[in-house]
Amino acid sequence: MEEVTNQINWRESASRRIIAALCSSYSSISHAVCELVDNSVDAMGDQECVINILLDKPGNRIVVESVGGQGMGAAEISTWLNWGEGAHYTANDIGHYGQGGKSACGYLGDSLRLWSKLAGKPDIWMFEDMNWRNRAEFVDFGVPEPIGVNVAPGTLQRCPLNAGCVRIEVEDVIDGRQWRVDSLMRDLATVYDRLLRFGELTIIVNGMPVRPIDLPLDASIGKVPIEVKVGDVTAKGWAARLERGKMKEGYVKAGFRLFAKGRMMVENESFGFNFAAKGSLNQFIAELEIDGLTPNLNKSGFVERDDQVFKDLGRAVLAQCSSLIKQLREGHDEKILGREKKTAAKVRKQLKAVFKNLAEGIDEEEMGEENLGGDGNKGRKARETKGDKTERDESESTGRVNKPRTEAPDGAVGTLRRILKRLKNGKDCPEIEIVAGSPEIRSALVEEEGKVTIQVNKNFPGYAKVEGAESYVAETALIELLLREEDCQLAPALMERLNFLFVRWSGVAAADDQADLGAG
Repeated sequence: MEEVTNQINWRESASRRIIAALCSSYSSISHAVCELVDNSVDAMGDQECVINILLDKPGNRIVVESVGGQGMGAAEISTWLNWGEGAHYTANDIGHYGQGGKSACGYLGDSLRLWSKLAGKPDIWMFEDMNWRNRAEFVDFGVPEPIGVNVAPGTLQRCPLNAGCVRIEVEDVIDGRQWRVDSLMRDLATVYDRLLRFGELTIIVNGMPVRPIDLPLDASIGKVPIEVKVGDVTAKGWAARLERGKMKEGYVKAGFRLFAKGRMMVENESFGFNFAAKGSLNQFIAELEIDGLTPNLNKSGFVERDDQVFKDLGRAVLAQCSSLIKQLREGHDEKILGREKKTAAKVRKQLKAVFKNLAEGIDEEEMGEENLGGDGNKGRKARETKGDKTERDESESTGRVNKPRTEAPDGAVGTLRRILKRLKNGKDCPEIEIVAGSPEIRSALVEEEGKVTIQVNKNFPGYAKVEGAESYVAETALIELLLREEDCQLAPALMERLNFLFVRWSGVAAADDQADLGAG
């Protein structure tokens, strides 16, 4: 018997559950507010735009109001209400997915009120939905009518005829959202730095203007121009040496700042180059306006990030910066002290002994006892009787503290085997190098020309606090090695394995100290 299929209709549809998912894709109020600002930037055209943002915590509402650009009329609001659709002004628009502003409102709060005026038109429109976030079904809001000018907010009443104006009011802000005005202002300054700097955009938060990022550049070097074209993708901008000592406030990460339509997409792109590894390279700063790549959904990068065109673009950009990179490497390095180099070499030697012992299946503590016994060729010393031990304790003190044997945590054996397999002969430790890098970077594992090096940053606050102690260097090196393992990405597993290896390093270090005292 044939199946009856005439009652089935294959048709794409959507559920508001997908909208709930989109509304939950933001990480903070700052993230969502930037999405609303993006809509205004796309609609600016050749006009300057002024954006007023109000975080009204007592009133439990957030208001984002923009004056300038295209604005919206009844037809534009109708398009805006269609998820997946939206006004497209140019091929280089920041927004590509027709959902950002709508989902940002849903992330911020339950209720939405939108006032707007289209550039060149006098009519003012108002859309309202007091259940914007939580509705289970799509709604037909009916035929719109313009509202009287006298009931509109003052900004829309005063808006020039040739300018557009949009005011978004989100009420009933979700419980738990963090109201951080200072954080919002800092994020806005970073993301819209170029537009603020060139005077194309003005942003005011709770009455305070957002200032562009201060970038004091080395005038003796100037800006190195960059202009690259790979296929249909272009990158145009400059690179320079940042004089960090002259920065008034904040911190700018080293690397390439990538922009699309003046909006920052990536704060510190490296194109595979390790700018944080060396102090002098931490002064490298560059800005590139990218044309021809597609911003991803959350404006945190480009869809083509893993494509060959992006890799080719990076190589071409780095080639144009090669002279500046060479100059920074050779001319502005912070000095690494001799004692710091000696500490790195000593810790590496000790870790090498730990790895060798583990690889050969010999407990490090037993090896330490053999060495301290004075004759490593005769095996372990005979166990003392209780009386012998008491008599010895009363007559002498070795200064050595005996520690209980530490069992390997579950899963650690497999982790160690994989780490050891990557080390030379399973019994070595990568070179450890002290570098002067970016203050927010603790360390890095660098592979260059087949050589693996663990770089420990002396400018990281923890290093300075303990004055580059051997224990800090050893712990940092072990963390870098362990983080290469997938099963150490979770903090509990990482700490278990770190403690296991750190105890064994401390035993080797204690034996070294005893040997040094004996030699002295």
